[in-house]
Amino acid sequence: MKNSFNLRLDQELIDDIKKVSKIYDESMSELIREGIQMALEKRKNSIFYRLNSITEYVDEEEEVAILEALNSLTDDDLTIERSETVEV
Repeated sequence: MKNSFNLRLDQELIDDIKKVSKIYDESMSELIREGIQMALEKRKNSIFYRLNSITEYVDEEEEVAILEALNSLTDDDLTIERSETVEV
């Protein structure tokens, strides 16, 4: 079931959506839904989201400690230093 939702966008973005949806012969709504889905998938795959989503399994004190630790991380802390593939 689809629900209605009001969304305010800059005119330039609306114009871009209209142009792209016309070129690809799809509705503006479908293009917007697809873009939102892509943005959500990207964020849900991030380590920040995954670590924050585990807070439903911890008590409030642990949640506060986890969030404080996550919020204190720098870009350098989140840089992948090395990657290995292990075949089993």
